[in-house]
Amino acid sequence: MRICDACGNPKASNETNKAMLCPDCAVDVKTEIKKLRQEGKPVNALHIAKKLLKENHRLSDIRIRDIPEDFKKTLQHRATDEGISLRELHLIALYQYLGQID
Repeated sequence: MRICDACGNPKASNETNKAMLCPDCAVDVKTEIKKLRQEGKPVNALHIAKKLLKENHRLSDIRIRDIPEDFKKTLQHRATDEGISLRELHLIALYQYLGQID
């Protein structure tokens, strides 16, 4: 399972220039890409997705403090083994805890 880089949805299915996107966000990112290309500006889909995430979903404001060092290392190894970011691993765990995904 992949997490959408633009909204945090656990059902991202589209990869656009290294950004994992859900169908709704893919439209928004592709629209922004088209606009930037018409203006002759550089395009980076992942930066666009992260910008949308910060503007619309404020997930970047969540901080978890005082995580035991051995647990943090376990998290980092798990994320690396699965080829995902720590952010994605945390979101997957939260979705699973809330029973929204298997």
